Amino acid sequence: MKITRKQLQDMIIKEAPELKEAGRRRVQHDYADLPRDEDGKVDLTINFGDPWVIGPGNDDPYVYGDEIINVPENPVELRETKITRSQLQDIIIKEAANLGISLGTSHRSAKKKKSQIHQFSETKSGKRVAEAGQKIKKAGSLIREVGEDQVGAMAESLNNIAEFVEKMGGSLSGLNELNEDSSLTDTLPTVQEFKKVLKEIQKLEK
Repeated sequence: MKITRKQLQDMIIKEAPELKEAGRRRVQHDYADLPRDEDGKVDLTINFGDPWVIGPGNDDPYVYGDEIINVPENPVELRETKITRSQLQDIIIKEAANLGISLGTSHRSAKKKKSQIHQFSETKSGKRVAEAGQKIKKAGSLIREVGEDQVGAMAESLNNIAEFVEKMGGSLSGLNELNEDSSLTDTLPTVQEFKKVLKEIQKLEK
């Protein structure tokens, strides 16, 4: 098969990086010596396997394929973590950019649309609801104080009712502290807690 000089040059350019990696002696990096981010995780791309190896896209001296040794049994990189909506969006945009995919806009430059509850929390009416929530929370505390003077089932029921009322009031009073990464539903009493209070009241009515 005949190939032109240009085709040969293209083949050399394409294969050169792989040939360079193939001829390089693999280096071992100690897990404890790797660079870290602010959360204490290794600040490199890593292929988690057995063994761990350095992933693509890192700066020297961390070369793709190098082995990572002395990895602990439960490394922080593999522990379950919670991330906010903004952090998830950051990750998606960053990885899309690494793959050469344009998402059309960056959320840093784009103005986020505020949710209705967040907009309401900034109004005068929203502040009044937060103030009402504070009063409800205080009412729950008063119910708890009354319960401390009771005995038996009445004391237990009043304590459970007080806990529900305090939680409801605390959630509403924190309305002004909401941000786009938090939800009022995270602090409101659950359906199970509401059903528990109903049962307590029904028990007292017998």
